[in-house]
This record gives sequence, structure tokens and C-alpha cells, in this order.
Amino acid sequence: MVCKLSVAVFLSFLIFGEVSAQKSSNDPIPEAIKSKIQEAVEHEILWYRAALCPEVDFERFVTRGYANNIIIARRNPKEVFLSDSLGYHWQDYKMIMDITKWPEDKPKVNSYLIKKKGLKFTNGIDTVSYDICNDYFDYDENYVVYYQEDGIPQMISGNVFTDISYPFINKLKKVRLVEAHRLVEFRLAQFNYRSGVSPFEPYETQDYFQFKIDKSLLSPKSVLVRVPKSDPFKTIELLYYTNDTTVTKGDIYGLYEVKYTLKSKPETYEETLPVITKMDRQFINEKIRNESKAWGDVAYFIEMPPIIQQETVTIEGKIDSVYIGDDPIIFVVDTKGKQTEIPYEISTDYLIKGKGKRQVLVKENGEIIYKED
Repeated sequence: MVCKLSVAVFLSFLIFGEVSAQKSSNDPIPEAIKSKIQEAVEHEILWYRAALCPEVDFERFVTRGYANNIIIARRNPKEVFLSDSLGYHWQDYKMIMDITKWPEDKPKVNSYLIKKKGLKFTNGIDTVSYDICNDYFDYDENYVVYYQEDGIPQMISGNVFTDISYPFINKLKKVRLVEAHRLVEFRLAQFNYRSGVSPFEPYETQDYFQFKIDKSLLSPKSVLVRVPKSDPFKTIELLYYTNDTTVTKGDIYGLYEVKYTLKSKPETYEETLPVITKMDRQFINEKIRNESKAWGDVAYFIEMPPIIQQETVTIEGKIDSVYIGDDPIIFVVDTKGKQTEIPYEISTDYLIKGKGKRQVLVKENGEIIYKED
């Protein structure tokens, strides 16, 4: 208990300390800083798509040398993408984005949030919109940049190649809970989480620092965040569990693990995609029982319809007609007028057979279907 409490107090002190330093951060952002950030973010968004989108010919953006194995020059991705439609005027257009301090309620030092909607550019008069692999990149509206004046903007969060250095890496280049927590706060801003970064019990394992975020674009519940001790500045793992049919390809009764591995420099588009794995339905219960109740927070279930069973009922005569009474009871009338009653249970389809070729399917929703074999 003492260990758990000390970690919580430590993180509270960390967050309070960072926020306290921001008392004067409500001042407007100087236009020179906005311009520097705008230029950097615009370039990195487009370069990321040039390098990773499966539909883009990457060779248009580079010049190679030394037996064609080494990239010796890179073209401006904005020029390549926009000049086909805008000609030499591509330089007059800037990507439309909103730049504010981050977080918006209590900003941190040198931290900026960039929001955009789609890929829209303007020259101040006209606006053009582009679909440059837009469907390939999810969670694409939020970016966070760390920028010290007269320095170089660091891309920390969003669909870009990230640049993690000071203050996320301390002078000793060792990762402790404090650095891992700060890194998660910034890197996961892309997913617009609602209530901060919290420790996930156990907070530290042999291989990971563990946290969770709540009510993000990924899940309406919580997401487990793992910072690998072996490679903390290049990789972060995100996991949650669900039966959401948009994830499970229609399987509402199964439990699936969704795992993102956020790499600072992915080499292929496939590396940006989640790995979705079907799990034993008892997985979460076992984790809750053997490790921590926190595992219940990272499982998001949508309401499951009842499992429909089918029963086959055979009557002695030939079927003439079938109807449903008020009780409810299924009434089967044969060709000689004899009536058979079948109790009608919920979540059950009934296939009724007789001596003739006629069969009748009574579905659980009350639909009656006559079949002639």
C-alpha cells in the first residue's frame, strides 16, 4: 500500500509541478512561433504520407546515388503533391491548421497543439482540398509539437515521424517513471484522451512502465499504455479489448485484443496498423482475478443480442398451416385439421416438419416461413 500511494503522490507532484510553471502561459502565441510551427508540421505531415502511403510513389520525392541504394536528396513533399494542380503557385498556399498552447486548459511550457480537418490549403483567397491517402491514416486531426524559441520544432504526437529528445530524455538518458509518464502524456495527445494519464497497476513490471488513458478516440473506456524499458523513446504499446463489430468483422460474441505499436519511425504503412487477435472470453476475468481489477477498465463491450438457438419439431401428419397464439404458443394444423401446440420460447427458431414435403420455419422474431422440399 505504501508503494502504491507513493507512486500516486509522486505523479500528482509531477503534474502539479508542470502546471504550476504555466501561470503566465495564457499570453498569445507570437506569429513568428506560429509560422515556424506551421512550416514544420505541414512538411512532416506530407513527408509521412509520401514515405508510408501505399498509393504514393516514394521515388518521386527522393534522389538516389551510390548504386541507387542511398538517398542523397529529398524533394519538398508539398511541391510534389501540390504542383500538379497549382503549378508554381504551390508556394503561395499554406495548410489550414489551428495552433494553440497544449493542453488547452493548463498549457505546459513550449508545448503546442495543432488541429486540422482534412488536408486543406489556402493562399488567403482561395482554398483547395486534397485527398492524399486520407483514408489510410486514422486519428489524423491532432498533433503536438514541443518548440523552444530559436530551436527546432520537435514532432511528438500525430501521424508524423516523431523526434523524441530533451525534455523527454534526461541527461543520463535513463527512463524512470517520471520520463515515461511525461512521454505518454505527449505522445498520446493524438487520440484526444479525456482525463489525463493514470498509473495502471502494476505501475512497473520487469519490462514495462504501465499507464492508462480514459475516453479516448480509441475506446470509450480505457486503454492500457505500456512503455517498454528496452526501447522507450522509439516504441509505445496501446492495448484494449472489445467485441465491437467494427473491429471484430461482425463477431459480436468474441473477445478481441486490439494492439497498436506506436513507433517513432515506422518503415512501412503496415507497421502503423493495429494487430487484432481473438482471445479466450475468460481472458479478462483471469487477469482481474490474478493480477488487477484495472484489467476490467480496458475491456469495452457493446450489448450482445441473445444467441438464437434452433429446435426441430416433428408432427405426425402433413402440415397445413402454422400460426402463433397470444401466450405465445405455436399452433400447427395438419391437413386433417388436427392441431398441435408448441411452447414458443424466446431466442429460439423452430423448424417444424411433418410427413409431407412442407416444412415451416418460425423465427424468434415471429416471422413464419413456409418451405416446400
